[in-house]
Amino acid sequence: SNPQSDIHLKYSSFVPPRPLFGLGEKKSNKDRGGYIKNIVIKDIEIDSTRDVIYFTNQYHSYEGGNNPSEFSNITIENIKCKSASNAAINMIGLAEMPIRNVTIKDLLVQKSGKPNSINNVEDLNLINIETNLE
Repeated sequence: SNPQSDIHLKYSSFVPPRPLFGLGEKKSNKDRGGYIKNIVIKDIEIDSTRDVIYFTNQYHSYEGGNNPSEFSNITIENIKCKSASNAAINMIGLAEMPIRNVTIKDLLVQKSGKPNSINNVEDLNLINIETNLE
């Protein structure tokens, strides 16, 4: 796979007509291997999106391999979003390879369409999170 590390996204604003498909959207499955780590996302304003935070190690098209990607050391701070058609937080790891060491701090989502989904995530710190389900 394509390993990714030391990614920093800061001080940005996203508005339609190009909605963001998940802030820092990262997806993988058991076939891809590699890693996604040392991610810092902070000081972002979003008008509308599908999922504000989207990380998954269970993305479709799994072919039967046994080489899951490592997701670790993710820091997300000071995010404001007016509308998420899906969830504010969607983080899905694997039992055998959980997403690890995640801090989400100061997240405000004024309106989201679905509840948050967090599965197989270890060392998760949620600080000052406000999401409003409609």
